[in-house]
Amino acid sequence: MDNDQLMIMVAKNPSGKGIKALEQHINNLLSYATPYFFNTLYDPYRDGANFVHGYPFSLREGVSTAVSHGLWLHIPYYDAPTQLLNPLERNKRYVDVVMSISKGTLFSMCGMNLAFDRELIDPAMYFGLMGDG
Repeated sequence: MDNDQLMIMVAKNPSGKGIKALEQHINNLLSYATPYFFNTLYDPYRDGANFVHGYPFSLREGVSTAVSHGLWLHIPYYDAPTQLLNPLERNKRYVDVVMSISKGTLFSMCGMNLAFDRELIDPAMYFGLMGDG
């Protein structure tokens, strides 16, 4: 594989500008989440958006966001066997979306590209030292 095949790239928006990943993580953590009812518009707190028909009024206040995860393109986050079976597969399509994941839902999370509110989940986010020394 050449270097381009191994590189993880920061996402670019449709106009070709690079996404400011740190800024986006901070904005995500400062925004409310909607984990108790799936909103098909994804992020009802974004300017110009709203809640879909049937979204309970009692849940529209939202909850604090605990984790902002995954703002990259190119190399999909696969387990080793899947990556070995699909070594040239690339994710090149930028999707500007924010989704809430309900408490208790299992999902793949890569520690290389995330931000979290340590007051909400501090003990759950500990990564041991890796490498020599």
